[in-house]
Amino acid sequence: MRKPSRADFLVLSMARAISNGATVATGVFSWLPMLAIAVARATRAPHLVYLNCAGAIDPPLLALPLTSTDIRLLKNNPYTLRLADLWEFAARGRLDVMFFGFAQLDRNGNTNLTLLRGSNGHVRKLPGVAGASALRQLVKNPVLFSVRHSPAAFVRRLDAVTTVARHQPVRVVTDLGIFQVARGKLQVLSLHSPASLYEVREKTGFVVEPPSRLRYTLPPSRREWRALEKLDPRKIRNRHVQL
Repeated sequence: MRKPSRADFLVLSMARAISNGATVATGVFSWLPMLAIAVARATRAPHLVYLNCAGAIDPPLLALPLTSTDIRLLKNNPYTLRLADLWEFAARGRLDVMFFGFAQLDRNGNTNLTLLRGSNGHVRKLPGVAGASALRQLVKNPVLFSVRHSPAAFVRRLDAVTTVARHQPVRVVTDLGIFQVARGKLQVLSLHSPASLYEVREKTGFVVEPPSRLRYTLPPSRREWRALEKLDPRKIRNRHVQL
């Protein structure tokens, strides 16, 4: 088997956050989480329930479309839901896992999806919240993810507050590792080889707490390799992480 890419580790870390029988949802711009859900269903969580924001309930995911909101996910699917149903489902405490991206994350676990302020005062508008501010408060186990761990993404102070951490610690998955944000610090749970603690510190704009024992993320099992290659034979995941 080849050496895992950072995209492989990122997708697998999200897939491993889903337990068998869990109800999991994705929003817009969520192709990598959709791939992670497909991998989880093919390996560790065959009985998960997937709610897609395009309205599909448990779409087959045998050949993934290029976007998580592709209307073809509804094709030949007898079970559908309205977007409002997703909120109601979450409000009743029945949504176990959802993945949330961010442009900025601060040391308290809050995120920014609204705008970025340049050093010259220029403001760049971002696509927006798309319901994340409400859903993050309702999902039992929200998981944050970033395709590029960088000082621009991990900041001491947000340019705008879009979503607020409901409780500590906050689970975060990036191209470098698996982390928690707690007590104003980034805690390292595991690193994706060959990432180093030095690299994480260099790319985080607030304190990184060194672990008592440094762990590395487990490489893909044979089943996980097969699922990744079958579900994403063109390795689109690598293009997302290298953006």
